[in-house]
Amino acid sequence: MRLRFVSAAAAVATVGAVLLTAAPAQAVPTWPCFNAAGTSYDSLTCLWYNSGQQGSSTAFLFNGGVDASEGTGTSNVPNLLPYTFEGSGAGQNQSVKNHAATASNTYSTAAVKTNIWYNSNYAGNVYQLLPGDHPYRLGNNLYNQDASLSWSY
Repeated sequence: MRLRFVSAAAAVATVGAVLLTAAPAQAVPTWPCFNAAGTSYDSLTCLWYNSGQQGSSTAFLFNGGVDASEGTGTSNVPNLLPYTFEGSGAGQNQSVKNHAATASNTYSTAAVKTNIWYNSNYAGNVYQLLPGDHPYRLGNNLYNQDASLSWSY
């Protein structure tokens, strides 16, 4: 009986080590939502650890030909687990997945909508932010229940 337990524990440890060292399937550059001067960058989707755009934040750039001046960007983010809150404050270095309390869509010159999804791979409830939206708190049962991110026109 003890031998089976040790073998099972070793197998679980091996699988855990592989999962922890695996690189994200899609590397999306992220950075804090504010620059050193404290002003928000344009053309980003920002996720915040606390309500009211407070605490640590991280930004994702949609690379749909809108404004890629801040970085490479991405088309969609099917799983927020590999990404962490980058800015200083409460929640810094925490995983973004299931920890975002609010968000902002700083796209002002294009009709880019941000879609925040309850489940990975764009499933379940969705909360849509129109350009310029910055709600105090995520609605549609997505407060601290965010798993994926996509954009649409």
